[in-house]
Formats: sequence, C-alpha cells, structure tokens
Amino acid sequence: MNKVMKYILNRYGSTVKITKKGNTIITKGFIEPLHTKNKSYYNIKPIPMGKLDNSHYLLITGPDIVLDKCGGEIVEMYDKKYITKSNGTYVLSGQKVYVWAVLTAHTEQLEDSYE
Repeated sequence: MNKVMKYILNRYGSTVKITKKGNTIITKGFIEPLHTKNKSYYNIKPIPMGKLDNSHYLLITGPDIVLDKCGGEIVEMYDKKYITKSNGTYVLSGQKVYVWAVLTAHTEQLEDSYE
C-alpha cells in the first residue's frame, strides 16, 4: 500500500512546501477544502453534514513527512499559504500510508499566534 500511495502522490500530487522553524521541506501532496460529515478533527468544530467549510483544508502527503503535533507549520501550494492546526498519520496493517493535516488559511495574525 505504501508504494501505491507514493506512486499516486508523485504522479498526481502537486508540489507542497512545508516550513517549520526555518527549515523547509519540498514534497508532493494534495490540499482540498475540508468537508466533514459530523466528524470531529481534534479542536475543530464540526460543520453541518454535506456543507463546505471554506476556512479549513485537508493536506495529504507522504508517510515520511514529520509534522509537529502542536501544528503551526506553514504549508504553501501554488500561490496559497496555510497553517497546520492538527495532524496525524494513517496507518494500515502497521505501515504508515500517508500523513494528513487540517489546515487553515494563512494570515499574519495566525502566524504570530503560533510563535
């Protein structure tokens, strides 16, 4: 499964730049608007079923990426910037398949609040 996910990310993923504490990682991944179906993602308030929340996004990237559990990394894709709020690793049969992160749109105010 790990090889399949790496193939999908390399073939169809976009270039994602992740910056934390001055260090930058360039990898492949997907960012999409977050849709929830009455699920709770840690400290994020759920939205009504089927509705689109324009303030939160979901990042999917390779299993080798390590993100800070407290969030605060700056993620860039194309001309948009985001900040991680929470993240985790999807594990299947003991193998890391991918890393996910809930993002919010980047603003100077948000960046300052994480320092």
